[in-house]
Amino acid sequence: MSVHAMVDFPFYVPACLLLYGAWLGVLERRLGGPEALPNRGSMPWRRPLRAAALAIAAVILLRPLAAEVAAAWGLRKSAAGEAQSAAIWLGAAQRLDAAEWRYHWYAGQFWDAQAAQSGNREAARLAAGAYAAGFAANSLEVRNLLGQISVHRRHRNLLDSPADPRTLQAWLAQAAALAPLNPAVRREIAR
Repeated sequence: MSVHAMVDFPFYVPACLLLYGAWLGVLERRLGGPEALPNRGSMPWRRPLRAAALAIAAVILLRPLAAEVAAAWGLRKSAAGEAQSAAIWLGAAQRLDAAEWRYHWYAGQFWDAQAAQSGNREAARLAAGAYAAGFAANSLEVRNLLGQISVHRRHRNLLDSPADPRTLQAWLAQAAALAPLNPAVRREIAR
């Protein structure tokens, strides 16, 4: 990693930084010798501190992993035609990592397809809500904004309060400003 850091900066990846720090700690412990190690009997707070650090690390590291697994399983269930199971798993991914726009986009696509297939008002509402949450999570990613525009355009008879034409035009202008060369944005503008 040190050699790699001479050319590039690998430490923006949390795993690289964590491993590098761990190896530096191991190296310090090895080079410091046994006299550099503190007496374990003089530190009664060591066990609770280690347990707290492990719990915090588990929450921080396992939550995104659990969200990714839930989303993958939900997409697999959706492809298999198991709508109820897919809805549960995609919703779990959204709740586990609400700051990740992709999980809202996956759920929005699922609910959009359900609304198109069945004409279900609740599915259209959930699709619009998922796309809006995804765009709120990352306002620089245009896919959720395009999904929101599409849902309000295609399912306006299913939504309780569909966006008016002025709002749709404002969303389209925002999408064009975010990604003017994106083919999906150009198709939506053409529609």
